[in-house]
Amino acid sequence: MIEQNVYIREAEWDVKIFYDAHPKDAERIINALWNTGCAEKYLYKASRLLRSGVPNEGLTYSNPLTRRTVMVIGHTDCALEFFNSLAHESQHLEQAICKADGLDPYGEDIAYISGDISQSIARNAWLNARKLFLYLL
Repeated sequence: MIEQNVYIREAEWDVKIFYDAHPKDAERIINALWNTGCAEKYLYKASRLLRSGVPNEGLTYSNPLTRRTVMVIGHTDCALEFFNSLAHESQHLEQAICKADGLDPYGEDIAYISGDISQSIARNAWLNARKLFLYLL
């Protein structure tokens, strides 16, 4: 599993991303969700999903009060599925930011934040490119 901490400057939001998560990583992710303030009923649901080992699954939990998100990209069976899951989970992050800040989900503000999310993930991934690209191969 690869962990990435990202700060979304435009939204003043912290994101912890777990890539290539497997059932053996569930406890670490559950702890991160707990530390973000995730409610017990969602922790239970997340635990079941993480321990299932089903490929091409992910989850995102956001706490608007602390402006923190945990995003999980589970093990994927190909690079295309990885990017599909990343885009899907990033959309949930964007929705949380829109809701927390009262932004129009069709407006320019969230479009800029979406770009900031992508740049922040890519910038951090570039620093860990070897690990990330070996995972994608």
